[in-house]
Amino acid sequence: MLEPLEQRLTHDSQEALKSRDGRRREILSTLLSAVKKARIDAAGKTFGPTEELGVLEKAKKQREESVELYKKANRQDMVDREQEEIEVIKTYLPEPLTEHEVKKLIDDAVAQTSAVGVKDMGKVMGLVQKQTKGRFDAGKVATMVKAALGV
Repeated sequence: MLEPLEQRLTHDSQEALKSRDGRRREILSTLLSAVKKARIDAAGKTFGPTEELGVLEKAKKQREESVELYKKANRQDMVDREQEEIEVIKTYLPEPLTEHEVKKLIDDAVAQTSAVGVKDMGKVMGLVQKQTKGRFDAGKVATMVKAALGV
């Protein structure tokens, strides 16, 4: 049985084919292949919605890095192409969190774990990352957790 994200990607890919939107179909097929490959690579391990989001986040991040490289190379055509792919990927990701929302989650996690310093950072990060996965940059979360713990 297919997971909901795979079903959506498959359905939307078929719809793009029917509407003769070749570019969108190409993007969706690439994403669907990435999700299926990750599912196969995770054989024997849990692979659910969280892991699917991870695949999409990775794909989005790769394209954002490509955009930066293409901008440096003055390749606006490729920047536009990558931006188009990013926009399609975003439609399958949950609504991003604001910094204020993440700060509240961090404050709650610090209170819940009674964290006081760098030795407790892992506890706080574990709680916060579960809630922010796919919705906020993990590097920024780590920086905010350090600040909250006074590190």
